[in-house]
Amino acid sequence: MQVGLITPLCWPRYGDFWQALLADAGLDTVTATPEKVRSQLNNKQLEHVVSMPFKLAVAEALTLQQCDVLLAPRLNPTVQTGRGAAQDPWITNFPETLEALFPSLPPILAVPATLEHDLETTATTILQTLTHDPGNVRRVWQRFRGRIKSYTPSISTPHWQRASDITVGVVAQPWLLSLAGKLERDGEYVISQGRLDVSMLRAEGARIDPALLETDLEVLGAARLMSRRGSVAKVRFLADTNSSADNWLARRMDDLLRKPFEIIALESIVSTDELMKVLLHA
Repeated sequence: MQVGLITPLCWPRYGDFWQALLADAGLDTVTATPEKVRSQLNNKQLEHVVSMPFKLAVAEALTLQQCDVLLAPRLNPTVQTGRGAAQDPWITNFPETLEALFPSLPPILAVPATLEHDLETTATTILQTLTHDPGNVRRVWQRFRGRIKSYTPSISTPHWQRASDITVGVVAQPWLLSLAGKLERDGEYVISQGRLDVSMLRAEGARIDPALLETDLEVLGAARLMSRRGSVAKVRFLADTNSSADNWLARRMDDLLRKPFEIIALESIVSTDELMKVLLHA
């Protein structure tokens, strides 16, 4: 049984756990090389996928068609309709949208894109579906249930100021946070959204609009928190300008923030090849 792993979207938050869990259950996990993904980018089927991170994710899925099933992240645990990213089906429900638009793909199993939620039901259901061995499922889960935290990215409280440097807060969609370092300039000290506790950021964002998707809450919460810090001189947003969700977030932050606010286009700091190297986890 081969399980294809789709890795460009928030993999550092959840992927290592699932890869290890599936391997421990005796399943063969497969990822795609950048060369194979690149070969799919000119596929006409991808023309309507405008956001490059999602285009890479779909291209990776297409390279894994020989697998028995695919494992894909659910970026938001609850599906909502309304403002912001709720208008974008890729962000709202990536696995379901992928399955609907590319029916030739293998069956797609959705997993949460963080390890903060209760995983037991999801993990045991997926293992049972793939192995059909209840005894082995119980043994594997008993080994892993106490190890979830060891796969969770560690968060350390950042120092909000560094002598002689200007402090800049950097916010972005969670799947772009690995690029935050590219936004630092000489004489600046960057505090990235990725260094802050996600649940705290969502709670902060809920003070603005609790009805938004969790990914929107995280970005807006980070921007709001940073704008309230006296040591932060400006807030910088790494935006995928091809994404309507990012354009909506940019307008929302421009209205909300009372500090200098700067938008940096994703394509201005990284090429497609560089983006593949950062986001793909072959």
